[in-house]
Amino acid sequence: RMRAHTAEVRADFERFVHAHPEILTCFSISGEWDYILRIAAVDVAAYEQFLMRKLLAHDAVLTASSQFALSTIKNDTALSVA
Repeated sequence: RMRAHTAEVRADFERFVHAHPEILTCFSISGEWDYILRIAAVDVAAYEQFLMRKLLAHDAVLTASSQFALSTIKNDTALSVA
C-alpha cells in the first residue's frame, strides 16, 4: 500500500521495482492494495531482509502484507487460441 498516489511517487516506486532483481513480477491493481509483487528469496530470512530493509524502507511504501504459496496446484502460462 502506497503513502501517496501521485505520478511522481508511483514512478519512483516503479523505478525501485525495476532495480531489484528479487522482484520477479509487479502488478498495479485495483482495490484495497496498490501493487502485488512476486518476490524470489532463498528462504524466509532472506525474504525478511528484503521486506524490512528494502521494501518497507522505501519512502513511498506505507505498509505491506505477505502471503506464501504452500504448493502449486496449476501454473499455466499458455492460452489456447482455438
